[in-house]
Amino acid sequence: MSYDVRIRISQEEPQVKLTIVGLILLTFSLAPAQQPSMDETVEWLQSKSPQIRSVAGNTPRESVESKSGKWEFGFIQPCTLELKNGDQKNVPPKQKRGTITDTPRINTLRPPQEPSTITIPLSSLNPQKVNLVSTSIFSKVGTARSDGLLLGTTDNKAAIIWKGPDITLNLNSLAIGLNEVGLAERLQKAFLHAVNNCGGKPDKKEPF
Repeated sequence: MSYDVRIRISQEEPQVKLTIVGLILLTFSLAPAQQPSMDETVEWLQSKSPQIRSVAGNTPRESVESKSGKWEFGFIQPCTLELKNGDQKNVPPKQKRGTITDTPRINTLRPPQEPSTITIPLSSLNPQKVNLVSTSIFSKVGTARSDGLLLGTTDNKAAIIWKGPDITLNLNSLAIGLNEVGLAERLQKAFLHAVNNCGGKPDKKEPF
């Protein structure tokens, strides 16, 4: 009788081991992938600063022309992003915008002069408005390739501040043009991760 019991246990052991291994593998396969930390996201965004070709934007009433040049990502707080261009140490005296030789523009503004800073509170962005855009936004002659990122605010609030020595603009959207093909999709993922971590919300539903 005892001999039969020992044989029965030895026959069941492989099945028990296989079951345990299967449960372990299933647990690992169902476990969510670890997301990058906010510090890692910030560091990665800063490393991509040299790939920014230009920026453009919109106020609630006008569009702002594209501004090319060297741009750098910076973070004054974990959830407040800055884009800077020009020599920030040598700021020229504040100048009045507009001369008699200016060409009139309808619903279009020229960007602030250098050095300028764009402040983006990530919590004010709508994650549903972090979208890819084509190069045609940044120049008159464009292609169908998506090589930029468009950031829009929640409820179209003018929460993005673009400040220069001559003017300060309050934007509800900002477009970032890139040099590296294929980077826009990766930048979109990084911004979505940061915006969601910082509490970005979709627009409120209108009652009518």
